[in-house]
Amino acid sequence: MAIRLEIDKLESMLKRDPFENYDEYGKRVLDIKPMPIGRAILSEKDFDSETGFCYIKIQWYGINCVEKISSNYFFCIISKENVNGHIDFSDRYDVYGSFIAVGDKVYINEQNVLIGINGYDCKVYCMNLSKNLLEDESQFGQRIRNMGEIPIGKIKLNKDKYDIKTNSIILEVMWNIIDEVTVPAVYGIFAVIDNSLIKKLYKDNIEYTLYGKLMSLNKKIKIDMGSMNIKINDSEIKIYAITINKNDFYDENSFKENLLKLNCTSAGTAKLNPVNYDCEKRILNFDVAWKKWTTSFVSNLCSFFIELSKEEARKLFMGGNEYNIYINFKVDESSITIGKIIMVNFYNDIEVKFRVKDEEVNMQEMIEAAIGDEKCEKLSLMRYINEKGKYGYMDSVERRIVIEPKFDYIGIFNDEVARVNVGDNWGFINQNGEMIIEPKFELVRDFHEGVAAFMIKKFGIKKWGYINKEGKIIIKPIYDEAGDFNNGIAKVRMKKIFGESKELIIDFRGETTSIDN
Repeated sequence: MAIRLEIDKLESMLKRDPFENYDEYGKRVLDIKPMPIGRAILSEKDFDSETGFCYIKIQWYGINCVEKISSNYFFCIISKENVNGHIDFSDRYDVYGSFIAVGDKVYINEQNVLIGINGYDCKVYCMNLSKNLLEDESQFGQRIRNMGEIPIGKIKLNKDKYDIKTNSIILEVMWNIIDEVTVPAVYGIFAVIDNSLIKKLYKDNIEYTLYGKLMSLNKKIKIDMGSMNIKINDSEIKIYAITINKNDFYDENSFKENLLKLNCTSAGTAKLNPVNYDCEKRILNFDVAWKKWTTSFVSNLCSFFIELSKEEARKLFMGGNEYNIYINFKVDESSITIGKIIMVNFYNDIEVKFRVKDEEVNMQEMIEAAIGDEKCEKLSLMRYINEKGKYGYMDSVERRIVIEPKFDYIGIFNDEVARVNVGDNWGFINQNGEMIIEPKFELVRDFHEGVAAFMIKKFGIKKWGYINKEGKIIIKPIYDEAGDFNNGIAKVRMKKIFGESKELIIDFRGETTSIDN
């Protein structure tokens, strides 16, 4: 009965007097002190005792003249000092709110909602994850960002996943996010924690709350992989993602920082065999079992070896026959490349040397494919890789997919077409993603001046020729190497009978001019 009387009194106060203009009415409504607007239950399973974060379920009072808050999620931060060490999660707590008026309508002021817990008022935060009718994508995205950090899961520290050589640890994650939010398709998450600190943090079966911010991309709400952290003793420990996808991060600096931290995460395992040590050349050849997240960077590398003395080799084999491999990334203003590949072992870090499988494929192109391509800036396109490792194109401004990721590899657009790889064959698409030349070639180069080089194998021997945009062969595949056309000519190479080679310059008709070597 007392609540009903309070509601009747409030409804009377919130009614506009016919002689009251809208400015006067708005000011009077704003000056009304916070009044009871509902009752709430605290969610014990979502309460984080370390930070005080707690989700709230609110039962609103039926105040007919007030518009309800259009949000399904509410939370508060409960100060340890204010609860006197006790919270009754079975109890219902009063929720108070002030009001704002717009014309004749009255709304709850979302910035001033309070919940009374043990005699103290805590601010209630509203999480409205739906786009308002009069809100554009930019405003919606900024509002989602401004909500700040929320719990996104729990993590455990598994001591068996700690790499003492680089102080990195792969974390066991139990995602706990609300329905409207998706987790980016990453290969895992990790932290870099000093050895002395992690010894203090590690306890069997202890879970830590994982926090992160949200962002809006392509009309979807997802976790910003650059914002993750855990909070321990009033300090934060940064959490990183095993990913090379720029679109998983809200800002460029977070992406670059995350990529550099990947230097500390094992990219694969070197498998050593003493019989592969060359005493004369002082090198040790070996194979590398790469981890899945490195695919876009290393799929074209082969012939891995390290240079070391016989004594160093002996010491290495005494310590084991498998060692972790790490990629050191170089990040500058326009590109991300592999700086070095390092084998980290128990006594020394050794740089790993390598070769490229096929000279016809440029390693830099492969790396650019994983992060987008500045060469496509004039088209507002960047290459995009989905969680299945398929390539497509995304609009770099609007962040929407314009060519579906369904190819095994996709090149940059040149002469308004791009080369694509499907299975073991290559073809070409136009800017609409339509296949204009079916994938039937062993290898192709980009189009230049309406012509592209293609490669086939005859009796196991590679031969190069040229096609036009209709896919018609205009120069037969008779060359051992073939360059791009520039100003109507291209450089090619043909081998002679006894293995010597001869460089030629050809025109669009395939007519040649010899160059002295």
